Parts: sequence; C-alpha cells; structure tokens
Amino acid sequence: MALALVAVGCTARSECDAGEACIEDSDDTSDETPWPPEACALETSPFLQPECLDAMRLACNQHSEETDCTSAAGLSFAGGGYEVACSWAKVVRFSDPDTCTVQTVEGRCEARVAGMPCGDLCTGDSLTSNTSAFPSDSELVQLCGGPLGEWSAVGSTQMHASSCGENLEPPQPPLCDCVDVACEAS
Repeated sequence: MALALVAVGCTARSECDAGEACIEDSDDTSDETPWPPEACALETSPFLQPECLDAMRLACNQHSEETDCTSAAGLSFAGGGYEVACSWAKVVRFSDPDTCTVQTVEGRCEARVAGMPCGDLCTGDSLTSNTSAFPSDSELVQLCGGPLGEWSAVGSTQMHASSCGENLEPPQPPLCDCVDVACEAS
C-alpha cells in the first residue's frame, strides 16, 4: 500500500514524488521541527505514536500566522486512514477559571485530524465537541478534530486535555463550564 503526503501549499521542494514526504527546501538551520516530524511513521496510525503526536503539535505551533498555518502540508497516515493537518484554533485563556474571567483570546496553529465530524458547542450541539479544555493552562481551545498531542495517543494516561462534549469519558473538567463565555469572547 503506497503512502502519500497530502501536499497543500508545499512549494520550493527538492523531492516530492509519489510515496515520499514533501519537505520544503530551506537553508534555515533554526530549531524548527521538520515536517513530517522525524518521530512519525506514516505507515502507522498517529494515535499509536505519542512522540509523533507531540512533534506534529510542536511543528504546527511554530506557525504564528493563520495563512502559514492553513497552507502547511497535511500528512496522510496508515494508507490514508488518518489525515492530519495544521489548522487555526481559537484559544481563550482565563485569568480566573472559577469565575470564567477571560484573560486573552488569540489564535494558535494546532494539529488536528482532518474530516472529523464535530458539533459546535457555541450553537448548542454538544454530543461531540469542537472545544477542548486544558485545565493546567486555564485554556479552552476551539478546534474540530484537535488539538492533537501526546494525550491523544491510544492508552495515554495523560489528562492534559479533555473534550467538553457531553457523554464523553472522562467527565468534563470544571473549565468546560466556561464554554459559553469562550463562545462570546473575541
């Protein structure tokens, strides 16, 4: 089964043949995470690779502009079974999560599974959720299919992030009570 990289906005590259990763040429020797990250085996589900999930998040987080984020090349895993892309997310940080006092509202580039069906908590569809709580950071992140990180791996015991959708395990953290405030924040 051939693996392919979904090339979206991939330019100025040395090689981009079928079945090969499309990596942009660069003379930049900064500490940027390569794309696809070296920790990722494209023939395997990303959810069986915690290091890959973290590396993809780090790589996406390095895009500080929405246009750079959304034009980054996507990755195809497990013969096309999983498509992962960088997407722009709304991030609401609270100075006091107990009272839902908003500190900042910003955008951030995050890794996500493309094509995920999600409900929009801001419109009242809460069975599946586009909003994740990061209690340790006092953040709610609105992004369908993400954000992905080590906590997304099968069998992970990390509870860094939690979906704010109803009827999901584990129970929602108290920060999810601030969803309505996050929806209104701009």
